[in-house]
Amino acid sequence: MLFHIKQCGRAINKHFGTIGAVVGLMARLKWIYMNNKLLKWFKSPYPLMYGDKSDYVQIVLTSIFISIFIYVLQPFGLSTLPAQTLVLFIVKVASAAMLVSIIVTQVLPKYLLNEDLWQIWKQASLILLNFSAIALVLQYLVLEDIKFITLLSYLAFTILIAIGPLCIRLLITQNKLLKENLAQAKLVNDALETNNIQRVENEIKLNADDGESLYFLEQQFIYAKAEKNYVEIFCQDGSKTTTNVLRMPFSTLIQQLNKSELDMTHCHRSYLVNLQKITKIIGNSRGYSLELNRGEFLIPVSRSKAKQVLDDVNV
Repeated sequence: MLFHIKQCGRAINKHFGTIGAVVGLMARLKWIYMNNKLLKWFKSPYPLMYGDKSDYVQIVLTSIFISIFIYVLQPFGLSTLPAQTLVLFIVKVASAAMLVSIIVTQVLPKYLLNEDLWQIWKQASLILLNFSAIALVLQYLVLEDIKFITLLSYLAFTILIAIGPLCIRLLITQNKLLKENLAQAKLVNDALETNNIQRVENEIKLNADDGESLYFLEQQFIYAKAEKNYVEIFCQDGSKTTTNVLRMPFSTLIQQLNKSELDMTHCHRSYLVNLQKITKIIGNSRGYSLELNRGEFLIPVSRSKAKQVLDDVNV
């Protein structure tokens, strides 16, 4: 009898051990799936926003919040300061924070960052960089008596608290922009389907700085791309696409093409597109892209030029 009881006990342990292994494996797979999903979201497109009035308003409001925070809580032993000295100190802190925010969130994106490749994780990193830069500047310019390790602990604590709300804010903004851009792209695509006007094909001549000339018909032109002191001209030659490189500034190309009757849009600082070659507009949370020649080319649209491009396509 005892022998049978022991056998039964071993069977039960083996059975539940197998179930535990299966449950553990399923939990592991779910963890991997959720992490891959999160990683995919962090790599999803997001607009690089700068230069809007709302951005500067937000910077000012943030500086005001910092001022109120310091005045009410008076951290770092500021409660020992006289009232007038405390107010001057707060003005100094708010001004430094405002200057750093303008440099990190407005100047840096405009001159050093690529909006065409901007993603969620980059936007989150830029915001956290702004926090860190403000903290470091305050350390060296304002809070000279505060130990660096103390400042780092405050910074780490702030980031840990902010990372959750930050991701939620980015997710809400991304979904809002995605819906808006998809809806606008659909309206424009509907207009493209009904806009099929046949035009007389006139010849265009481009004169490069080195004396070289390029001839093509208006309807052959697909788009042009700037590459430093050169431009690449993409044209349709029957069933083939040809590429010609000319030595000239992009501004000179625009001036010469403006003399023709070519319908074009300057959709990006480096791209000029023939409106008649746009077959579809693709919208995502970052903005828009132009599909040319039934998907042969995909051209980015700058955020600052999006409204003008949509207006040009709807004409």
